[in-house]
Amino acid sequence: MKTKKKLVVIIVCACVAVMFCAIGVFASMFTSRSNEENAVEYRLKVRKGEGSKSIAAELKANKIIKSKYVFYIYSRIRKPSVKAGIYSVSSSLNPSQILDILESGKQESIIVSVPEGLTMRRIGELLQTNEVCSQEEFLEACKDAELLRSFGFDPEKIVNFEGFLFPDTYYFSPDMSGSDVVKIMVDNFYARTSAIKNFSDLSIDEMYYTLRLASIVEREYRLEEEAPLIASVFANRLRRTIGLYSCATVEYIITEIEGRPHPEVITYNDLKIDSPYNTYLYAGLPPTPISNPGIVALDASTNTPRTKYYFFRLVDPVQGRHHFSTDFEEHTETGRLVK
Repeated sequence: MKTKKKLVVIIVCACVAVMFCAIGVFASMFTSRSNEENAVEYRLKVRKGEGSKSIAAELKANKIIKSKYVFYIYSRIRKPSVKAGIYSVSSSLNPSQILDILESGKQESIIVSVPEGLTMRRIGELLQTNEVCSQEEFLEACKDAELLRSFGFDPEKIVNFEGFLFPDTYYFSPDMSGSDVVKIMVDNFYARTSAIKNFSDLSIDEMYYTLRLASIVEREYRLEEEAPLIASVFANRLRRTIGLYSCATVEYIITEIEGRPHPEVITYNDLKIDSPYNTYLYAGLPPTPISNPGIVALDASTNTPRTKYYFFRLVDPVQGRHHFSTDFEEHTETGRLVK
């Protein structure tokens, strides 16, 4: 009997030892992976509906936690309300602290820089690449009649937000709706253009006219000081109902309407494409803007100087400098000199 009692005591002691050992191991795995001096920083993106298992695996793979199993088990016990977003986490944090952050909703923004001259399709690609929203959802919002009306636009006249998507650096949240993104960009358009002299005084029709002109100027100028001169050339041609002859409008047809790759050169066949956007065939402005212009092009198109220029030609491809001419003879002669 004594032997049996000793055996039972030994077994119990062994079990207790194993239990405490397991608790110790679990506790050690529950602590932070490193101290603050040696901490690894990581930006964790949590998607809508993402489970704790995949979050744990990502944290482990990026050396933020010691054990993905401990993190997963703890999160299953705690059942946190994790919010989608981008969070800054560190290996100096323990699993409990990390879950506190994910529950807080205090997330980092997705920084997206939208350069001047992009179309809404290209902006949609940028948003999708940065996982703000899908390109499809964004483009649908850009054409949403109710959203257009909410900004005071008549959807019969202004069919989409092309031109109103102001180029700027934005701080978006992940998985935003396309409508919310459009609202932010259009609100920013009005906020930023309020600084342009005379722009805020324009009626919606006048503004849209100016915007269509600016969208072409944006795609044509390369030196800021030449933007007003390019705008003056187009303004002079518009006054005399002369075709604008802008290659930028033909490029728009090829890439945005026909869905072809951006051409390296515009061919004579391209100039014959029958489209209201083809300013080689049709006088006047295209039906909608062909890009989303920035402040320089908008200012140049709003406060266009009076000149006698009717032509311009690129003479310095490196610097982007143009020569401006008053008549076709000078324009042609400049072309021969450039060659």
